[in-house]
Amino acid sequence: ILSLLNICIAISNLRLKNIDVFLDIYSLDTNQTFYRKIRGLEGVHIRKPVSYEHMPQVMSQYDLAVLPIDFDRRGLRFAKYSISTKTSEYLISGVPVLLLAPEETALSYYARKTESMFVLNDPEIRSIESAILQLTGNISLRKQLAERAFSVAKEDSDSTKVRESFKAALISAMT
Repeated sequence: ILSLLNICIAISNLRLKNIDVFLDIYSLDTNQTFYRKIRGLEGVHIRKPVSYEHMPQVMSQYDLAVLPIDFDRRGLRFAKYSISTKTSEYLISGVPVLLLAPEETALSYYARKTESMFVLNDPEIRSIESAILQLTGNISLRKQLAERAFSVAKEDSDSTKVRESFKAALISAMT
């Protein structure tokens, strides 16, 4: 939650500098502590979740998707060796993705290796502000990231290829 909170604060800070950015968070989570912390922050809105079928349409309306992973021990334990199931949905959306994650996570490694996301391994609010400014101010970078992400998602999320790769890995492990 701390990474998401820092993103919210960064958005609010940018809005206070007259930069027209906002953050919509789609969540069922009712973490009242988090909601109290973001109440009153400029440009941050909590939205009700949308159905899985409508998610691509909703995501395509934005200039940027943000995928935060916490930098604390719990966040690292969750993400060090696994990749969020949301990743392929984010990548295939046609919207560039800002990944805020510790460098040692599997997702950070994957994003750097595939060059499919803008990777930020620094949870500091000023660094987040800088990344958002860089992405919102550079249309060609956003376009390049979105195109690369779409291509990577098509390649890496193809169910036939994933099954074959998994099968090969199992066979290799048994021999």
